[in-house]
Amino acid sequence: MDAEASPDKLLNNGPNQYHAYLAYCQSEEDDRNKMEEIKLILNLAGLTTYPFTENKKSDIDHGILRSRKVLLIASRKYFESSWCTYEVTVIRNKILSLSEGTVHIIFMPGMERRRLPNDLQSCRYLVHNDHEFATKLCSEVKAGR
Repeated sequence: MDAEASPDKLLNNGPNQYHAYLAYCQSEEDDRNKMEEIKLILNLAGLTTYPFTENKKSDIDHGILRSRKVLLIASRKYFESSWCTYEVTVIRNKILSLSEGTVHIIFMPGMERRRLPNDLQSCRYLVHNDHEFATKLCSEVKAGR
Protein backbone atom coordinates (compact mmCIF):
# COMPACT_ATOMS: atom_id res chain seq x y z
CA MET A 1 0.00 0.00 0.00
CA ASP A 2 1.43 3.38 -0.93
CA ALA A 3 1.66 6.45 1.29
CA GLU A 4 -1.42 7.88 -0.40
CA ALA A 5 -3.78 5.54 1.42
CA SER A 6 -1.74 4.12 4.27
CA PRO A 7 -3.51 4.92 7.57
CA ASP A 8 -0.30 4.50 9.59
CA LYS A 9 1.21 7.38 7.61
CA LEU A 10 -1.65 9.79 8.32
CA LEU A 11 -0.67 12.84 10.34
CA ASN A 12 -3.74 12.59 12.59
CA ASN A 13 -7.48 12.12 12.39
CA GLY A 14 -8.17 15.86 12.45
CA PRO A 15 -8.46 18.42 9.69
CA ASN A 16 -4.81 18.16 8.65
CA GLN A 17 -4.47 14.41 8.31
CA TYR A 18 -2.71 14.44 4.90
CA HIS A 19 0.47 16.24 3.95
CA ALA A 20 -0.82 17.40 0.57
CA TYR A 21 -3.79 17.73 -1.72
CA LEU A 22 -2.90 17.77 -5.42
CA ALA A 23 -4.99 20.21 -7.48
CA TYR A 24 -4.71 19.63 -11.23
CA CYS A 25 -6.79 19.54 -14.41
CA GLN A 26 -7.87 15.92 -14.83
CA SER A 27 -8.79 16.42 -18.49
CA GLU A 28 -5.21 17.36 -19.43
CA GLU A 29 -2.77 14.49 -19.93
CA ASP A 30 0.29 16.64 -19.13
CA ASP A 31 -1.33 17.77 -15.86
CA ARG A 32 -2.24 14.17 -14.93
CA ASN A 33 1.31 13.01 -15.68
CA LYS A 34 2.76 15.83 -13.57
CA MET A 35 0.39 14.95 -10.72
CA GLU A 36 1.49 11.29 -10.85
CA GLU A 37 5.15 12.35 -10.82
CA ILE A 38 4.64 14.67 -7.85
CA LYS A 39 2.61 12.05 -5.98
CA LEU A 40 5.39 9.50 -6.52
CA ILE A 41 8.06 11.93 -5.28
CA LEU A 42 6.04 12.66 -2.14
CA ASN A 43 5.11 9.04 -1.47
CA LEU A 44 8.74 7.91 -1.81
CA ALA A 45 9.60 10.52 0.82
CA GLY A 46 6.93 9.07 3.13
CA LEU A 47 4.55 12.00 2.65
CA THR A 48 0.83 11.38 2.31
CA THR A 49 -1.43 12.72 -0.42
CA TYR A 50 -5.21 12.85 -0.33
CA PRO A 51 -6.63 9.65 -1.93
CA PHE A 52 -9.08 10.65 -4.66
CA THR A 53 -12.34 8.75 -5.22
CA GLU A 54 -14.94 9.03 -7.97
CA ASN A 55 -16.84 11.86 -6.25
CA LYS A 56 -15.16 15.06 -7.46
CA LYS A 57 -17.08 17.51 -5.25
CA SER A 58 -16.54 15.42 -2.12
CA ASP A 59 -12.87 14.92 -2.99
CA ILE A 60 -12.34 18.64 -3.43
CA ASP A 61 -14.18 19.58 -0.24
CA HIS A 62 -12.68 16.87 1.97
CA GLY A 63 -9.26 16.74 0.35
CA ILE A 64 -8.49 20.42 0.75
CA LEU A 65 -9.97 20.58 4.24
CA ARG A 66 -8.00 17.52 5.42
CA SER A 67 -4.62 18.46 3.95
CA ARG A 68 -1.91 20.72 5.36
CA LYS A 69 -0.77 21.89 1.93
CA VAL A 70 -2.35 22.31 -1.47
CA LEU A 71 -0.09 21.77 -4.46
CA LEU A 72 -1.79 23.45 -7.40
CA ILE A 73 -0.45 22.38 -10.79
CA ALA A 74 -1.12 25.56 -12.74
CA SER A 75 -1.77 25.25 -16.45
CA ARG A 76 -3.83 27.31 -18.87
CA LYS A 77 -6.51 24.61 -18.99
CA TYR A 78 -6.70 24.42 -15.18
CA PHE A 79 -8.26 27.87 -14.90
CA GLU A 80 -10.71 27.14 -17.75
CA SER A 81 -12.23 24.06 -16.09
CA SER A 82 -15.43 24.39 -14.03
CA TRP A 83 -14.23 21.77 -11.52
CA CYS A 84 -10.94 23.58 -11.14
CA THR A 85 -12.79 26.86 -10.63
CA TYR A 86 -14.73 25.18 -7.81
CA GLU A 87 -11.45 23.83 -6.41
CA VAL A 88 -9.96 27.35 -6.37
CA THR A 89 -13.07 28.59 -4.51
CA VAL A 90 -12.55 25.96 -1.79
CA ILE A 91 -8.83 26.84 -1.67
CA ARG A 92 -9.73 30.50 -1.24
CA ASN A 93 -12.17 29.72 1.58
CA LYS A 94 -9.91 27.39 3.56
CA ILE A 95 -6.45 28.70 2.97
CA LEU A 96 -6.60 32.27 1.83
CA SER A 97 -9.57 33.40 3.94
CA LEU A 98 -9.07 31.25 7.05
CA SER A 99 -5.26 31.13 6.86
CA GLU A 100 -5.33 27.35 7.34
CA GLY A 101 -2.60 25.60 5.42
CA THR A 102 -0.46 26.73 2.53
CA VAL A 103 -0.84 26.78 -1.24
CA HIS A 104 2.14 26.07 -3.48
CA ILE A 105 1.79 26.75 -7.19
CA ILE A 106 3.69 24.47 -9.59
CA PHE A 107 3.83 26.08 -13.03
CA MET A 108 3.36 23.94 -16.11
CA PRO A 109 5.12 25.07 -19.33
CA GLY A 110 3.50 28.18 -20.78
CA MET A 111 1.98 29.25 -17.47
CA GLU A 112 3.25 32.35 -15.71
CA ARG A 113 2.52 33.96 -12.36
CA ARG A 114 0.81 36.95 -14.02
CA ARG A 115 -1.85 34.59 -15.45
CA LEU A 116 -2.95 33.47 -11.97
CA PRO A 117 -6.08 34.90 -10.34
CA ASN A 118 -5.11 37.93 -8.22
CA ASP A 119 -5.60 36.22 -4.87
CA LEU A 120 -3.27 33.37 -5.87
CA GLN A 121 -0.49 35.73 -6.97
CA SER A 122 1.04 35.83 -3.49
CA CYS A 123 1.13 32.05 -2.99
CA ARG A 124 4.44 30.26 -2.75
CA TYR A 125 5.55 28.61 -5.96
CA LEU A 126 7.93 25.97 -7.22
CA VAL A 127 9.48 25.83 -10.66
CA HIS A 128 9.29 22.31 -12.04
CA ASN A 129 12.25 22.51 -14.40
CA ASP A 130 14.54 23.38 -11.49
CA HIS A 131 17.08 20.53 -11.15
CA GLU A 132 16.39 20.40 -7.40
CA PHE A 133 12.60 20.27 -7.79
CA ALA A 134 12.06 16.97 -5.92
CA THR A 135 14.19 18.06 -2.95
CA LYS A 136 12.52 21.48 -2.76
CA LEU A 137 9.05 19.96 -3.13
CA CYS A 138 9.53 17.52 -0.25
CA SER A 139 11.11 20.20 1.91
CA GLU A 140 8.18 22.58 1.35
CA VAL A 141 5.57 19.89 2.04
CA LYS A 142 7.35 18.72 5.22
CA ALA A 143 7.73 22.27 6.52
CA GLY A 144 5.21 23.59 9.01
CA ARG A 145 2.64 26.14 8.02
